[in-house]
Amino acid sequence: MKLKGISTIERHIEKLVLLVFSLVLAFVLVQQLELLPGSETTIKVGAQDVPIDQAPLAVRDVAQAKLAQLNSDRLDERIPPSLDNPAELFVQKLRQPTPTLRLASLAQPQVTIGGTYASGGESPSVPMGQVVFAQVSPPAPSAPLTRVHGCAIDPLAAAEIGPELLAMLPPSQPYDVRAVSVETRFDAEQFRQMLASPGEGLQPVPPNFWQGRSEILDVEFVRQELGSDGQWSDETLLNPLPGRFSMRESLNASDVEPSKLREILTNERAQRGAIRRPDFYSFVSGESWLWPSYGIVEARDPADQDRIDLLVRQVRDVRDDVQRVLDQIAKLKGGGKSDNAPDQNDPRSDRGQDDENEYHWPSIPRTWRAQFGGGGGGPAPTTPTRDRDAERLKALEARLELLRKQEQSLLEELKTFGVDGEGKLLDAAEQSKFTEPLDSLSQPSSLRVTLWTHDLAVIPGKTYRYRSRVTLTNPFFGQEAQLPADQRSLAQGLTIMSEFSPWSEPVFVEPKVVYFVRNASPADNAAFNVEARASVDLFEFYFGYWRRASANVNPGDAFSAIVDLPELKTWEITRDDSGAPFVGEATELEKSRRIMSDVFLLDVAGLPGGGPQQRVSEVYLGLDGGSRIAMRTVESGAIDKDPIYALLRDSADKGKQAILREPGSALAQGKTPPASDSGFPADDQPLPTDEKPDNSTPGGLPTAPEPF
Repeated sequence: MKLKGISTIERHIEKLVLLVFSLVLAFVLVQQLELLPGSETTIKVGAQDVPIDQAPLAVRDVAQAKLAQLNSDRLDERIPPSLDNPAELFVQKLRQPTPTLRLASLAQPQVTIGGTYASGGESPSVPMGQVVFAQVSPPAPSAPLTRVHGCAIDPLAAAEIGPELLAMLPPSQPYDVRAVSVETRFDAEQFRQMLASPGEGLQPVPPNFWQGRSEILDVEFVRQELGSDGQWSDETLLNPLPGRFSMRESLNASDVEPSKLREILTNERAQRGAIRRPDFYSFVSGESWLWPSYGIVEARDPADQDRIDLLVRQVRDVRDDVQRVLDQIAKLKGGGKSDNAPDQNDPRSDRGQDDENEYHWPSIPRTWRAQFGGGGGGPAPTTPTRDRDAERLKALEARLELLRKQEQSLLEELKTFGVDGEGKLLDAAEQSKFTEPLDSLSQPSSLRVTLWTHDLAVIPGKTYRYRSRVTLTNPFFGQEAQLPADQRSLAQGLTIMSEFSPWSEPVFVEPKVVYFVRNASPADNAAFNVEARASVDLFEFYFGYWRRASANVNPGDAFSAIVDLPELKTWEITRDDSGAPFVGEATELEKSRRIMSDVFLLDVAGLPGGGPQQRVSEVYLGLDGGSRIAMRTVESGAIDKDPIYALLRDSADKGKQAILREPGSALAQGKTPPASDSGFPADDQPLPTDEKPDNSTPGGLPTAPEPF
């Protein structure tokens, strides 16, 4: 049957395509197998073309030749007879001049890399063979600040630390001490600048020499005592605190090898807080320990003050917005102004009561359209209005939440400057956390590093002064092979020391018993037959606080009085079979104590022209059991203005209400406050109070470890 509409080509097209592909395949096979006339079939064996029928023999010959080479004892001529020391080759190649490559940088001096020492400073490039490094001299710390701290040391802690601490305490409980805490600061930013920019003609210390390596390993404090002749004594180096980590002894060893550097830096990182700011000892009675610079307001940088002023204005504006939103919310809820609305009688308020003569716009009733003959008479629809009010209330509450967050953010930034939302200094409780992080000296965030120690060896009644210096890792230590031959002496010694700081201001440690003559009256035998007399206040440091008592004395009477005491007790400290100390039986002490002094009244003389009611007198006292005589001019009531008297009186008042802590308890132990993720003490950490003082010595908290 004939197909209509389909041509012959269309019926056989697939056969034509198959024929074409077959011809192409046949041609390719002929070409590959070289079957065309005149061609020979060969393959390549090694470097030769071999007919295909002779290929097995050629492969066998090549294999036998390779096997003979493997079995031969003769070495390849390309192998050198000996090898050079790789370390020497590296140093040799490092010192060879190489083509100089100059890189352009944005906003930085041009850096030369290659045959010269690379430097980011403006000093000219110097070939490695001519590099000149400066001897690193760290900056001296700041003049120390001091603060006397008194307390009764925890007897359990003293027993745990051992004889070295017990030798510094009284022979029996209470272990009352008055220690001088000494604080200084090291300028880490200046130290980094000295390493990076040592001066004209000198090359910076390579960053890999000091970054994460040059750290504070020890802090030395020296003390001088003021003699009775007004001269300062010889310097006394304060020993490391008993029971506190110190590397001083190991640093002074003469056999420290560069291989020990990693171990030393690991110890420094793990004990950085103890090296820089050792904790004070735990105590069972006494006011909270505070670092010497606590409460001292330093002069602010003008830029900081400008920022504070701006933040205070922003806080004021946000609070105004908050008040407006609160008023609108209260109005929508039908309650008038909010509870936070300003006092209408407050002259500072811009929302005071309206003046009766002040002009006001008339109110427009909801039924205003009915007055023009239109519809809409009667009350407005309630449902749509209620829906609109609900939406507006929701928007206002969202706005209020946003404003509250803005206010909190501003207050947090102001807190970093030590002020509140009005620019005033924060309360003492808000500032009683020491929050300086324990950053490496290499980190840009490390600016001025606070360092302190505690001197428990002071004698009451003496005056002292202090200065300090820091011991740091030598950045060239262990880098001798990288230094020119004439400068390898820089790598000698593990440590380098700063210069000494200036001396601190003299600090006086009050004697164990202090007296104040409140008022005095001379004798008047002619008119009134009245004997000379004086009123005195006595203070004795006992069980962590000053205790106060008053007495009236006549000529020949010693200054003595009885003071009432709160509930106090001592504890027996015993040891178990392993030698570990533990708290045994407690012994309650008497509720009163006599304060004794070796001072007695000799006489009281009135000033010329005065009478028995005069306010100023000359009081003659016998000191040291009568071996010395002193004269004091006494004005009635003047001691109430004496700052020393005020401090002792406040301590005595606190001592009446203070709670005696149990040895080894959490309150007695020196604790570092818990940290938040930022490395600073957590916001919910309880603050010290007068009733339950916290003697923690909070230092900064470790940040992420730095590379070696």
